[in-house]
Amino acid sequence: MEILKFACKSCNAQLQAAASASGEAFVCPHCEQSMRVPKPGDVGVIRSGAKDKEPTESVVCPVCNTRVTIQSRDLGKRVMCPDCQTAFVAKLAAKKAPAKQVEMSDDDIYSLKEATHDDTSSKQMAARYFEEAERQTRAEKERPNLSDKPYRKMVEERAAAQFDADIPPETKRASLTPEDYDPRSTRVKYPLSLSADAIATDVKFFLEIQFLTRWIVIAIATAVVFYMAINAVALGSGAADFGAYFNSFALTTMTVVVGAIVLVFLASAFMNISTSIASGVSQLEWPETPIFERIMETIFFVVALILALTPAGLVAAMVNPWLAAPLGILGFFLFPYFYLALLDSGSPIVPFSGAILAAMGRKLHKWLLFYIVTGGVLLGILVLGALGYYFSGEQYKYAKYMVLPAGVLATGFLLFYAVWLGKLGWECSQDTGETPEKPRVA
Repeated sequence: MEILKFACKSCNAQLQAAASASGEAFVCPHCEQSMRVPKPGDVGVIRSGAKDKEPTESVVCPVCNTRVTIQSRDLGKRVMCPDCQTAFVAKLAAKKAPAKQVEMSDDDIYSLKEATHDDTSSKQMAARYFEEAERQTRAEKERPNLSDKPYRKMVEERAAAQFDADIPPETKRASLTPEDYDPRSTRVKYPLSLSADAIATDVKFFLEIQFLTRWIVIAIATAVVFYMAINAVALGSGAADFGAYFNSFALTTMTVVVGAIVLVFLASAFMNISTSIASGVSQLEWPETPIFERIMETIFFVVALILALTPAGLVAAMVNPWLAAPLGILGFFLFPYFYLALLDSGSPIVPFSGAILAAMGRKLHKWLLFYIVTGGVLLGILVLGALGYYFSGEQYKYAKYMVLPAGVLATGFLLFYAVWLGKLGWECSQDTGETPEKPRVA
């Protein structure tokens, strides 16, 4: 590879670059001034190491006697000495004539009579050296002071303008437009469907080690809550003395406290799964979330649940409690909208989103598929729960054997629901061009 050796026009630092980079812009590593790699034929450029191994010649700097290796085709051109930075015409040194044979005589055996001392070349070299020193001194005096702020600003502006002018027009980019920039192009697609690929994606999520670990831990904690709640009800219903009432009250308190803790971690996992899938990440990540943010994530979950059950609650309180059961089914259809709307607005007090409403109208078939699949899974779990209640016996005799399967099924459904809710959020974001993001807690 042919190498070009040249000096910086600003600080005279010795630089080198490949000949193939000729004409390209770069910044001097010493003075940080913008410049371009010179062409091989420019003044002060020394070439070496050509691909075709062209013959080289050695020339001598007339000022400092430094031997410089150049290519033969550069003879007669001006080059710059890498040591004293003197520009000179590259010429081959004249070959010295063979020493004159001096005949010795008997009376001059040491040839002292023919001995001469020619110091012309030394005087010429000294004269050129002092001339170059005077030239550099004058140039240094005439050079403007770079510490002068107006002058420095002018130089920087000129360099920037020259650099911008040298950039080819096709490399300029005025702005990022929707036609040439798609931030979602690098994200993973999670379509809401019952295809083999979609089902394999769901199974992959559940088999992911951190996902599976959290499912097991939350399921065991939920089973403990179920067990304490069943015992609290059993002791309270058959209480005959103060001790039984106290035990029932203590178990009820523990159920509420432990249940709240389990709800916080379950809601945090629920939000992380749904928002991650809606954003199109390729792999779920589980950051170390502070407890305050976990509480805020729980508030989003609880607010969406309350809003979905509000119609049933109002009818139960104002009309008839038995009418609340059919309206409770309505809460199953309202919860996905309120949850996605809260995430889209980023606030637990703004449960309305025009983008989600528009997506419901345009992607109605996806919403119906979501309700059918999640509703079918929930119905199957409720049927299993009813069978467990039927076989629990008097005073919930066998309930202790059913709390663990109940905890696994309950938490498993919520995590499955979070996965499908995230896919529904992905479909909505594909339709509106936006993704419901996880709210930031200050």
